[in-house]
Amino acid sequence: MKRGLPLLLVLFLLTACGASVGRLNQRGNQAFAAQDYPAALEAYRQAQVEGPDVPEPYYNAANTYYRQQDYQQAELQARQALRHAGDDLAQRSFYNLGNTYFQRGEFQQAVEAYKEALRLNPDDQDAKHNLELALQKLQQQQQQQQQQQQQNQQNQQQNQQQNQQQNQQQQQQNQQNRQQQQNQPQNQQQ
Repeated sequence: MKRGLPLLLVLFLLTACGASVGRLNQRGNQAFAAQDYPAALEAYRQAQVEGPDVPEPYYNAANTYYRQQDYQQAELQARQALRHAGDDLAQRSFYNLGNTYFQRGEFQQAVEAYKEALRLNPDDQDAKHNLELALQKLQQQQQQQQQQQQQNQQNQQQNQQQNQQQNQQQQQQNQQNRQQQQNQPQNQQQ
C-alpha cells in the first residue's frame, strides 16, 4: 500500500499538470480567436512553463507570432513544438515553418519544410500548392542571382577595360611629356 500511494500521487500531479496546461492553452486559444495576441502569448508561455514537453502551446505560440509577423519567433516556437509533436502536429508545424520561411524569402528552407509536411501527410493539398509556389520563387531567386552575377562580371570587365585605357592614356601622356622635355632647348650656363 505504501508503494501505491506515491504512484497515485505522481499520477494525480501529472493529471493536474496536464489539466492546467490544457486550461492555459485553451485560454490562449480564446485570446487568439479574439485577436488579443499579447494575452494569447502570455497564456501559451504559462502553459509552456507548466508543461515544457507538451507541444501544443509551442505550436499555438508559433501561430500567434506568425500572425504578428514575428517570423523569427514563429520559427523558434514551431521548432520547439516539433521536439515533442506526434505526426499530425509535426505535419502542421512543418507546414507553418514552410509559410514562415516563405514570408522571409528563404525559399530553399520553405521547400524543405513543405516536403517534410508532405512526407507526413501526402494528401495535404495546401502543402502541395505552397511547395509549388516556393519552387517557383526559388527558381526566380536563382535566376536573379545568376543575372546579378553576370551583371557584376560585366561591370568588373568594363572597369578593368576602363582602367587599362586610362593606364594607356596616362602612359602616352607621360611619353609625350618626356619627348617635349627632350625637344626643348637647354638653357646655357654663363
